Amino acid sequence: MKTHKGQDILKCYYDRFPGKAQLYFAPGRINLLGEHIDYNAGYVMPAAITQGFWFAIGEAEENEFSVYSATMDEYVHGDFSSISKSKGWKNYILGVIHQFIEKGHSLKGFHAVFGGDLPLGAGLSSSAALECGLAVALNDFNSLQLSKKNIAFLCQKAEHTYPEVKCGIMDQYASMFGEKNKILFLDCIHIESEKIEFPTTHSIVLINSNVKHNLNDGGYNKRRMQAEEGLSIIQKKFPQVLNFRDASDDQLNRVKNEMHHEIFQRCKYIIEEIDRAKKGAHYLKSGDITAFGKCMYASHEGLKNLYEVSCPELDFLVNESSKFMEVKGARLMGGGFGGCTINLIESQHAAIVAERISNSYLEHFKMNASVYMVSPGDGAHHIKG
Repeated sequence: MKTHKGQDILKCYYDRFPGKAQLYFAPGRINLLGEHIDYNAGYVMPAAITQGFWFAIGEAEENEFSVYSATMDEYVHGDFSSISKSKGWKNYILGVIHQFIEKGHSLKGFHAVFGGDLPLGAGLSSSAALECGLAVALNDFNSLQLSKKNIAFLCQKAEHTYPEVKCGIMDQYASMFGEKNKILFLDCIHIESEKIEFPTTHSIVLINSNVKHNLNDGGYNKRRMQAEEGLSIIQKKFPQVLNFRDASDDQLNRVKNEMHHEIFQRCKYIIEEIDRAKKGAHYLKSGDITAFGKCMYASHEGLKNLYEVSCPELDFLVNESSKFMEVKGARLMGGGFGGCTINLIESQHAAIVAERISNSYLEHFKMNASVYMVSPGDGAHHIKG
């Protein structure tokens, strides 16, 4: 994959389009705990990262737009009066434009170029970075003055409608609200977050299995439907349960015989992961990295055995990590079915340990794993210059 920085994207813009451009950046995200929990009304622990997409945007003919992907070396063109679905990355762009128009905002014609250093299909939410980067640029470009939260909701709706991935709010929220060196403890009902300082003694290391996942294939949406079915069964017996954070293991066990075994497993994972995220936030605030890391390993076991979104490659990487005392926690990250593991490793040993894990992976699967050192960074913003 081609990688680019902001100045590359500006140059790319000026090579293709006339006039002056403004530059924006939107980050990808990591998530330490609370996987598949944002759409289940729980708590999650994401952070924006310093990798993401840069967007250059400038004026075009009235009612027309043209967006060039430096990453894919492809264009998407159109006019605001006749937007329709396309394929791949283009749907994320078109979905955002469509949402602005649906919400009654008048858009000026624009040219845009984007690209970055965020690997696609690795579970780092390149889709949210793409959506938020364009949305923040269009918000400024058209002087709309939408709030960060409204932009996050707009981008979430864009992903629901054009790519048709029924994602929760976590990815877009993290891409908009991230702060340097901060983990967000996000309440997915009230859409409010507490910021927790990330310890400098440890590093966040992503190991990409290079098994590419595609959330459009239905596995993600199926889990969401299963969760909704399970919750409705619990609510019939216990009407006081408004959402999964109100539900207990005891209540779930009392309706176990009324639901398919697979639905029971999904519900069990969700209830346990909500509890893990709450405990994890407490451990991180108090500096107990060992206890926090145990929550990460337990999260992976739940994702593997109960939610069933892992794969042999991810399981191997997590198991290998557990052999090193310098690794405090590891689990799959993102929608699953491939992508990255996220590892919490003592900083002074992070590089060598990650190299050893990836070497074992190569030996076992005859396939390279990619290693990314990431750190919490700022959310989507205009780059002055």
